[in-house]
Amino acid sequence: MSIELLRLATRPDHQQMEDRLDIRAQCATPHSYRRLLERFYGFYRPYETALKSTEGFLPPLIDLAARTRLPSLASDLRAMGLSEDQCSRLPECPDAPRPKTRAEALGCLYVTEGSTLGGQIIRRMIQETYGTDALPTAFFDGYGAQTGRRWRDLCAAVDGADLSGDDRDAMTSAARRVFRTLETWLCAEPSDKNQKEDE
Repeated sequence: MSIELLRLATRPDHQQMEDRLDIRAQCATPHSYRRLLERFYGFYRPYETALKSTEGFLPPLIDLAARTRLPSLASDLRAMGLSEDQCSRLPECPDAPRPKTRAEALGCLYVTEGSTLGGQIIRRMIQETYGTDALPTAFFDGYGAQTGRRWRDLCAAVDGADLSGDDRDAMTSAARRVFRTLETWLCAEPSDKNQKEDE
């Protein structure tokens, strides 16, 4: 299955997530921006833990150790005043993807690695709004200068994967579930407790 077919198959879910999330509104204030980072942290912590179990059967182009996003999220949250203990107690997404096969892992990675490209656009938007160093943006910087190359490697891995018809369906289903899970998790209303802490 080519990356283009995967993109076409997931486009409605991708667009729905972007429309509902309204990233500019999510970054409208430092408080709302911090909450967005907290929600991403709650998604990536269980997701990356589960993803490690698939490392043995992923293509050599996919180096999971170099693609972890948690360190940059933790760095940004600490820069915004959260301690390591507070980060450890942030709520986790109960529906975070837990891929068990190569096809499922590639489907999940298509979404999360693709987000590194959009993240750099978000990073520029934040810097234009608040100033270059006003808010921490390591997470949205993705892999810095290596972001484009790592995305191309992921695309090559998907294009080169010798998947059966059932596996192609599983990859597409996994990608679609990630979009829907992110939409639900990131757009959830904050609890009263979180609202009071932000005031």
